[in-house]
Amino acid sequence: MLVPERDEVWCVLEEFTSPAPGDVRRVLAAVPLDGSAARDRGAVRELTDHAHRFLTGPRRSPDGRCVVWIAWDHPRMPWDGTELKIAEVDTDGTRSGVRTLIGGPGESIPQAE
Repeated sequence: MLVPERDEVWCVLEEFTSPAPGDVRRVLAAVPLDGSAARDRGAVRELTDHAHRFLTGPRRSPDGRCVVWIAWDHPRMPWDGTELKIAEVDTDGTRSGVRTLIGGPGESIPQAE
């Protein structure tokens, strides 16, 4: 998701934490458009913690004050159960007040709109 006023793209960042294929962490991240993150991992801002195994679909509210995304955990698949998470976006681009808006282990939220 392009965030032009901050010269960033917000996306899912996936990092392998060891050689084992299951050792991976995923977070929503803000990547600067100037290319600095290609040389400096510190240029990437993490927008969420890695509380959930899988994340997808970040979307901002029309006024830019909130962001939502879909999260779920192994062994569930997204069609089994997901949560639509929401957070406020502060003026400095950080997020606060993360909570589950809808969904859970027995409810699948297919899209954030």
